[in-house]
Amino acid sequence: MFLARAVVSFYFKSETLMKFDHFLDIIREILTWGSFKIRVWEDRELIGFTNYQMQGNFVKVSRSDVGEAGNIDISADACLSGDKKGYYGLVLKCNVEDGCFLVDEDPLTLNIDNDPPRVFPLDRSFYKRQEVNILGSRQIIEVDRFLVPLLLIQKIANAKNISFFVKGTRKTIEGYFLLKNIHRFKRFCERYLALQ
Repeated sequence: MFLARAVVSFYFKSETLMKFDHFLDIIREILTWGSFKIRVWEDRELIGFTNYQMQGNFVKVSRSDVGEAGNIDISADACLSGDKKGYYGLVLKCNVEDGCFLVDEDPLTLNIDNDPPRVFPLDRSFYKRQEVNILGSRQIIEVDRFLVPLLLIQKIANAKNISFFVKGTRKTIEGYFLLKNIHRFKRFCERYLALQ
């Protein structure tokens, strides 16, 4: 009888600890929701248009090695006129040790909830690659922008689960959006795209 009580007691304690750990993860995410930036600037080529770009929406990498100082940032941006008409995009920023070297054909795939996968071709006119040295490691920063409809940004903002796949000739990277990443898209839509 004593042994049965001990097992039941241990089970409930470990169950409580697991719930408490999950609770702490949620609190950590809530506290870091506000740590991303939104850069705003007037467009030099399109007079009367303003650019809005999320920065620092670092998603969780689950497969591949991005390096000690590496990360993947998937953010939204918009170039809008005064009456909120314009262009929308997703910005992919890969900061990866030795680089991904994004492929031309569909370097980014998003799986949003249970929808079919969405693939995005490389935009050579926007794509940039730069080598930097961070914490003694050779990092390659690659940035690309994919033009998307506003509905896609809103879909991301209201999603429950999003996974991603970044394809390069040197590395492929898999991961997913944390709750805070989705919430940041929601805040971006509410603050800057509210009139749409």
